[in-house]
Amino acid sequence: FTENGNHYKNYTGPEFQDVDENAWYHKEVKDARIYGITKGYEDKTFRAGRDVTRAEFLTMAMRSTYGENSNMLFPENGETKDFKDVSPAAWYYTTVQSAKNKGIITGYNDNTFHPDEPITRAQAAEIIKNILEKSQFDLEFKDNESDEEDGQNEENEDDDYNSKKYSFPDVPADEWYTNAAMTNNRLGIIKGGDDGTFAPFRNLNRAESAAVMIRLRNTLKEHA
Repeated sequence: FTENGNHYKNYTGPEFQDVDENAWYHKEVKDARIYGITKGYEDKTFRAGRDVTRAEFLTMAMRSTYGENSNMLFPENGETKDFKDVSPAAWYYTTVQSAKNKGIITGYNDNTFHPDEPITRAQAAEIIKNILEKSQFDLEFKDNESDEEDGQNEENEDDDYNSKKYSFPDVPADEWYTNAAMTNNRLGIIKGGDDGTFAPFRNLNRAESAAVMIRLRNTLKEHA
């Protein structure tokens, strides 16, 4: 895997041999390559349908957000304890430690990260939400239709589950990923399926991840 390396504003590497120009993800993958978010494999393939791992997704997300500085956020004050399963020799070590230092990831209760496991949509949504929070992005849900003429907001019960506008039938109101799923849906970064569900435990593939990264990059750019 060759996602390691620095992010460049205009990456000039070759186009991927296995990304058809008629594929729904062609533009997103092309843009992700140009922005240095993804480099693909040594055989000049992208492997769009392959599940993306937790380390790969985090690396792309950090590049999308911090660009050339994605590996320069290493602990400055005190030490951030290493994950037990992230070796200092791993290509993703600095990125993972930087993300942990920033509070973007916390890992599992046993101080592991499981870098090589496929990432689920719920986990990916949580990383995106945390990145937005650390970028001072306003994640407060607002329902303009609830504003009264005198400027006072009507008092809703939990904002009527955030007006139910961004909720999913397969995302309970009290799960750890609930807010992340609705935030991503509201911003159009990780969206639901055609059937209206979020499928929180389905794995993300590389094509979907590339699309997510471009949406994240555009969202941050629009609200800079």
